Amino acid sequence: MSIQLSDPTPTPTSTSTPIIQPKLTPREEDLVRAILDGLSNKEIAARLGISVQTVKNGLGPVFDKYRVSSRLELAIRAASRPS
Repeated sequence: MSIQLSDPTPTPTSTSTPIIQPKLTPREEDLVRAILDGLSNKEIAARLGISVQTVKNGLGPVFDKYRVSSRLELAIRAASRPS
């Protein structure tokens, strides 16, 4: 009697959807770069010469465009985008 082992290589069960990178305004690009640099809203405001509230207002549409709900998700998604 022989025992047959299954192939340990996982087989994908579904096709992966390509990540589509959103089109950002120059200001939104600045905000994303600042997030990738690990800056707080206060630090981003100082770097860009805008108020903290303006930073918050600007990040909302960026989160929407990337379809994320946290800075970490945004950083991961933005870091994976082609240069």
